[in-house]
Amino acid sequence: MQPTIRTIKRLCALSDNRCAFGGCSTPLVDDESGTVTGVICHIKAQRKGGPRYDPTQSETDRQDFSNLIMLCATHHKVVDADVKRFTVEYLQEMKERHNLTGRKEVEPIDATRAQLLLQNYTISVLGPLTVGTIHAENVTISGKRNTRPKIEPPPDVIAGSSAHRRYAHHLIQRYQYFASRQPGRIFGHGAVYKAIERKFRATWEWVPLSQFAEFSAFIQEKIDRTQLGRINRSKGFKNYSSFEQEDNKIKGKS
Repeated sequence: MQPTIRTIKRLCALSDNRCAFGGCSTPLVDDESGTVTGVICHIKAQRKGGPRYDPTQSETDRQDFSNLIMLCATHHKVVDADVKRFTVEYLQEMKERHNLTGRKEVEPIDATRAQLLLQNYTISVLGPLTVGTIHAENVTISGKRNTRPKIEPPPDVIAGSSAHRRYAHHLIQRYQYFASRQPGRIFGHGAVYKAIERKFRATWEWVPLSQFAEFSAFIQEKIDRTQLGRINRSKGFKNYSSFEQEDNKIKGKS
């Protein structure tokens, strides 16, 4: 038995994609690459002999939200290595403090993170795969290490709508162009992506469409505030196209 996807989505939202160990800011999932750096941990171990194992606990309760905490791989080992210090009560309080800063509502990005974390959890539980005797003249086994399934974004996020994705890409490119031409400024292409994540708590592709107007205004303001943006505005030049203009380009309209 394993935790439900609903449970892990809730954990992802409340954890804000961060390890719950005090002072640790390690992300549970790297959204750009899909790399899983976090672990779904049991406060009371799921197997006999494990840290803080409770023989009276039911299997359902072991996989329940109340018995799970999200930690990075390092702190997972730390809390399991010292059960006298990291008691059940200690970990529950740690989780509650950490979750106070998280999101109460589950967002699309949480579903993606939850699927990746559950996949990693399943592999860890099952352990390595052993292939027994195979009777065949020719056997070919192929594959890539650390291969992860491609998860299609839902239609209610920017990446799930081709028109909204194109416009977001247009604005990001315009900002990078304007910012890179500002004299005396140390420019990094990744700065705008980090600004988006701080503002919306998601990579730009996974910002909900319900926030698209706010997202567009945020990037447009950043463009307008660049030196070149201010100069253009003073001369009456446009710094970027509107959503409708970009959409009409694809549709072949003037």
